Amino acid sequence: MDYFLVLGIRYKKYKNPAEIDLYIGDRCIDSFSLDQDCTHVTDMHKHVETHWLEKYSKVKWLDKIYATGSIMPEGEEMPKFYKVYSVDSRALEGKIKIDVRNSNNDWTNGFMQNTSLIKFSIVALLPKWLTYNRCEKFIQMLVRLEKFNEKFVFPFDANINSIGLWRGNTWPSAESFNVEYTNDKRNSSGIYDQSMWLGGSFTAEFIIRQRHKVKYIGSVRKDKDIGKLEVFNPETLTLATCRPLLNIYNENQRSNSTKD
Repeated sequence: MDYFLVLGIRYKKYKNPAEIDLYIGDRCIDSFSLDQDCTHVTDMHKHVETHWLEKYSKVKWLDKIYATGSIMPEGEEMPKFYKVYSVDSRALEGKIKIDVRNSNNDWTNGFMQNTSLIKFSIVALLPKWLTYNRCEKFIQMLVRLEKFNEKFVFPFDANINSIGLWRGNTWPSAESFNVEYTNDKRNSSGIYDQSMWLGGSFTAEFIIRQRHKVKYIGSVRKDKDIGKLEVFNPETLTLATCRPLLNIYNENQRSNSTKD
């Protein structure tokens, strides 16, 4: 089975470009630079393919997820810049690693006013067959998952882990990842999520797991993924409906960017 690995990146440049190396396991599959700001899309409605949403009467998802005051808070807007990679399942072993060299700032005597920042808004792994016919199967799967998830709605519990359910099981985009800084006293290694800006040089690591013969990016917060999948978020809807991404899937190209 072949997969698409999708990176959606936002970037705030200061001085020099950020240098990025992408690894799957021990194999480097790409190296690239970010030499200018990579901003977000101000109105995702302009970029959405609605054909399958209309067929399955799910256009309401757009207002629920992308509209002002929806579940997409300020700061989690979708990126304009994407990199898309075609990967054979046999290569998907170990971890996805992103090495970032981005120590561009004006740090002087313990003070800093400007620095380069990067945000991995989307890091997703999905089977290619979901993207055929402009993601028809992808939308069908979301429709089924919506119906399934409606059966498992739990009341809020501050001690949610005590009942064996963690709400962070997202698919196919990673909700969080591990970050390792080296020789950097200004930043702390640990678990970060996709809404956070990161400065300095670091390695971001994403765990590859398999379930029902499908490989996916697993949670770094737990040894195994349990509970229902959270799929109704801006990242998933963007992966399934964003026209520039659909064009990349269909043309099997490696990169593209959206434009307002």
